[in-house]
Amino acid sequence: MHKISELAGLFGLARSTLLSYDRIGILQPSARSRAGYRLYSESDRKRLEQIRYYRQAGLELDEIRQLLSGKTINNKILQERLDSINREIQALQA
Repeated sequence: MHKISELAGLFGLARSTLLSYDRIGILQPSARSRAGYRLYSESDRKRLEQIRYYRQAGLELDEIRQLLSGKTINNKILQERLDSINREIQALQA
């Protein structure tokens, strides 16, 4: 189990980023210590890795929440982002 600062450090993130992710519901800790500290499991670490991957691809947090919830078709969101990137490339080339 990782404490919040440890997990944030693994990904080069601020502690406040993980607090924000918890608040909006895309990454919540698996447990709490007796002292009330957030504790993140290996599964949580892998989820954060996915979140970082999607953020690097330019997806918004709401889109990431949809992808991770499994309530949407992943291909649709990813295809829309790919189309957006292609439009950006075309605009830069023009």
